[in-house]
Amino acid sequence: MKKFKTTVLLLVLAAFLSVSLFSCYGNFTLTRKLYEWNGSLGDKYINNIVFWILLFIPAYEFTVVADFFVLNTIEFWTDSNPLGMSEGQEVIKYAQTDDASFKITITKNNIEIDELTGKNAGQSVLLSFDEESQAWYLVNDGNNVKIATLDGDKMNLVYPSGNTLTVDLAQ
Repeated sequence: MKKFKTTVLLLVLAAFLSVSLFSCYGNFTLTRKLYEWNGSLGDKYINNIVFWILLFIPAYEFTVVADFFVLNTIEFWTDSNPLGMSEGQEVIKYAQTDDASFKITITKNNIEIDELTGKNAGQSVLLSFDEESQAWYLVNDGNNVKIATLDGDKMNLVYPSGNTLTVDLAQ
């Protein structure tokens, strides 16, 4: 479980770096849909209680990460989506903070994040899309953890507990 938390922390850090260092500002469609759904539940008290519950779960955190890597950042960096890339095509980007540097390698159906220098130097995280199951997996030290599935216009975010959050991407 500690490795999973480290992996998620590394992904969130990489997502933050992508915005702060590359000026990537997208629509954050998934996060907006969750926020709009949350705002439609009732009065301000109910909305606020549900908001805090979703933060604690952490639904908002997962939607932000999915937005960064799946919906916004990839196309900004590469002008193409990794799901539509050709076999053998590769895009490499670098990100750096005061105390760490990262190499982000995007290939067909994969995004690999390597920490080159810093506290977790040498660690690597892979996000991999399986076309057959239409699912994104977080791959770390040989362990595959399903983090999202696509079902038409719906994205199902999968929590470590096994619970899912379904977001309609068509609205």
